[in-house]
Amino acid sequence: MATKRFSFSTKKESQMLSRYIGFFYSRIITCILLLLCSFQLAPASVYLALLMFFLPLAMQAVLQNVTDTELTWHLTDTLKKYRFRFTAYRAEKNASPVYLLFLAGWQYVLFQADSPRFWRIVPGAILIINVLLRIGITYSFRLYLHYQFTHFKTLEK
Repeated sequence: MATKRFSFSTKKESQMLSRYIGFFYSRIITCILLLLCSFQLAPASVYLALLMFFLPLAMQAVLQNVTDTELTWHLTDTLKKYRFRFTAYRAEKNASPVYLLFLAGWQYVLFQADSPRFWRIVPGAILIINVLLRIGITYSFRLYLHYQFTHFKTLEK
């Protein structure tokens, strides 16, 4: 079976890189928040943190063998600098709705349970923080990439 060649535009590559950075760092910060809540909401928050940490890694291992398209990149140095791989991007993109759904389910279960009022809203607050972090990090990194490209900062090591 012959592999197909495909190339993205430079703008699309920078958008994918900034989305990947947003997905990655919002996931890491959310894992830290879940682990901080583990002293009160012990088993569920630890399980969700482990899911959020290992699900993209497992999806990346599965998706690595599926690709039959050879990609050519325009921003190879920039993508290498931030350790961007297309399979990692797809894994983060596909794993994100899964753990957000688990956070929403945990919010529903805690709301139905007889737990203290403050701890009922923690999963929903973490969900909102995750989404806002992802949007904020993605947008700010996109602005940072634009600054790098317009001031030729990518040429410096």
